[in-house]
Amino acid sequence: MKLFSVITVLIFASFVSSEGQTIPIFPTQQAKSTTNKQSIDKHEADYVGGDALKILYIGLENPISVLGATNNGKAIKLSIDNGTLISYGDGKYGVKVKQGTESNITVKDNGTTSIYEFRVKKIPNPIAKVGTQSGGSISLNDFKSQQGVRAELENFTFEGVRFTIQSYTVIGIGKGFEDNKTVAQNTGAVFQSGARSIIDRCTNGSVIIIDDINVVGPDGQARLLPPIVFMLY
Repeated sequence: MKLFSVITVLIFASFVSSEGQTIPIFPTQQAKSTTNKQSIDKHEADYVGGDALKILYIGLENPISVLGATNNGKAIKLSIDNGTLISYGDGKYGVKVKQGTESNITVKDNGTTSIYEFRVKKIPNPIAKVGTQSGGSISLNDFKSQQGVRAELENFTFEGVRFTIQSYTVIGIGKGFEDNKTVAQNTGAVFQSGARSIIDRCTNGSVIIIDDINVVGPDGQARLLPPIVFMLY
């Protein structure tokens, strides 16, 4: 079967590996255009480069690029079956998704149709921390010098993704709280007066539990993080 040459359109998530390399993602399907009513052949290569990066995260503007198209990507047509495409120009796009588990981006160029499958995932949960620690033993002075609780997203593809601390509960037990545990509800990330009074009461051997940690990420969804426990010495 004779196939006529076509323009190769390459779409890839514009992530950079730890070695500084940009890893392309090849089309899942590519229908090649023909003339004189000849049949359409499917792209036979089943290798997908950078498969681990074929992910669109809910709530983020996921960057993708289209290379090899006419006029540096301006002559092609892109469509998506789950999400929104935002054109930055020069073959660069942002992709926003709100729901679902997968999304297909279709690229049409001079009679060639290529389909690129992406997985849709939630941004992972962050880790609640006080200072640099997410629990464990900490010196009394170090803990008392901290200003509040923060949520850190570790080892994530995108940098600068932030979660906002909405509220949490501070519980004091152990040394200094022998009569009964002391509890304070806190709104926002910074220790408020109730939480601060518990922390100021701490001594060597006190235990602070920070529980009911509510955060909100870029997707707008509220999340409840696991409690963190600190043993003060």
